[in-house]
Amino acid sequence: MEMAVVMKTGTIVFGIVMILAGFWFHSIKKLTVNFAVCWSGLGTLQILAGAIVPTWMWGRLFVSWQGIPFLCLGVVLLIGGFLVSMALSQLIMKNRELAMQVALLMGEKEQMELELEEASEQHEKTAVGY
Repeated sequence: MEMAVVMKTGTIVFGIVMILAGFWFHSIKKLTVNFAVCWSGLGTLQILAGAIVPTWMWGRLFVSWQGIPFLCLGVVLLIGGFLVSMALSQLIMKNRELAMQVALLMGEKEQMELELEEASEQHEKTAVGY
């Protein structure tokens, strides 16, 4: 039964770590809001799974110490998923920044075209002798 307690505690602790990591990486602008909410929700589900599922059920699922490799594999997969979502968040933020820069450049281009038209009209007026 002690393996069940280890698995239950590990699941709860890792859920708490996921929630805190989601908030932390969002606060330092490494994770977008959508991904932070998803990871916090997944952490909450892990905490609930660790707290609600009875200990005897954990013991039945993982006999003796065979659960440790499964716990490690789960941690590695979740960390990998978290890193992928951080990379996607960075790409999304860079894409938004580039879109803003393109919009500013298009606005400057339109402004320069208007100034060029005004300057050409002024040149035509002075050349014709108005």
